[in-house]
Amino acid sequence: MSRTDPDAGYMYRDQKPEGFFWLAHRTVDAKHNFIVDVHVTPGNVSDSTINDTFNVS
Repeated sequence: MSRTDPDAGYMYRDQKPEGFFWLAHRTVDAKHNFIVDVHVTPGNVSDSTINDTFNVS
């Protein structure tokens, strides 16, 4: 657990920096290239687990 940010998640992935991080996941409108949704997670949350949280129409 991070002593300065206890909600941050410890991330360890191949060929990535190791440590406490936050990740910003974005949904982008493909036609206009606008970011339409952002979901921030601790670094230890897998990218594949957040797909269901996006509000995609």
